[in-house]
Amino acid sequence: MTGRDPPAGILEALRRIVQLSRRIDVVLMAAGLAYYGLVSMLPLAVLAFVVIAAIQGEEIATVAVTTVGTALSVSGQATVRAALGNAVGQWEVGAVSAAILLWGSLRLFRALTLAFDRIYGRRGNRSAVSVVVDSALALGATTLGVAVTVGASIVAHLLGVRVLGVAATLAQIFGIAIGLFPLYYVFPEAQVGFFEAVPGPVVAACGLVLLQAGFRIYLAFAGQSPLYGAFGGVLLVVTWLYVIALVLLLGGVVNVVLAGRERIGPGRDP
Repeated sequence: MTGRDPPAGILEALRRIVQLSRRIDVVLMAAGLAYYGLVSMLPLAVLAFVVIAAIQGEEIATVAVTTVGTALSVSGQATVRAALGNAVGQWEVGAVSAAILLWGSLRLFRALTLAFDRIYGRRGNRSAVSVVVDSALALGATTLGVAVTVGASIVAHLLGVRVLGVAATLAQIFGIAIGLFPLYYVFPEAQVGFFEAVPGPVVAACGLVLLQAGFRIYLAFAGQSPLYGAFGGVLLVVTWLYVIALVLLLGGVVNVVLAGRERIGPGRDP
């Protein structure tokens, strides 16, 4: 099997992105990622709050968690805050959260590895050691990116700096893209160049910011409904995580199409 030439224009690129997404069944892969994301979300928030609160105090911990929570829906943020309210000062909860987070993260990155193998048309027969190494590298780099973003927000809070309007949106996109970049650079089994990996995280970051704005508008109206309660909140969290997973995978599809790496055939190496 051979690859294809890069798209000649925007319309051709969009057409090929849709074709590849349908051929590899991106929507189904996103469902699996959403499950492991749900398993990892609350333990991550609880652990981050407990650790930061012990080092810098609860006020700074709240700022950090709020920054990370911008990637969640309003309902998701409320769920996280409710969990944190019962976890302050309880290191036992932090220990349990760390164990669950480790398991959920390993499964999540394993699922991401398989997803990127499918996107790039690979057989997905990597060794267990290779998967663990790639997952550890991506997890470490992504954690570093998130830490930088959260750290910048904490510094801005301490200095009393407020970023508003377009500047705030651009800063949010930039921070999310940095955090996501390792996923698109490390996980593909194929050799991906630095600049070749850039479009994916940028597209994903823009998509997440737009989706967050859309969900906020939706919740502004749905929150008035009597049906909007605990069950509706859980459903929205699951839906939000599914959409996040879908956007992340579409970023990988964008990279493949723009680089002309699509496989002509059933989507796997001979």
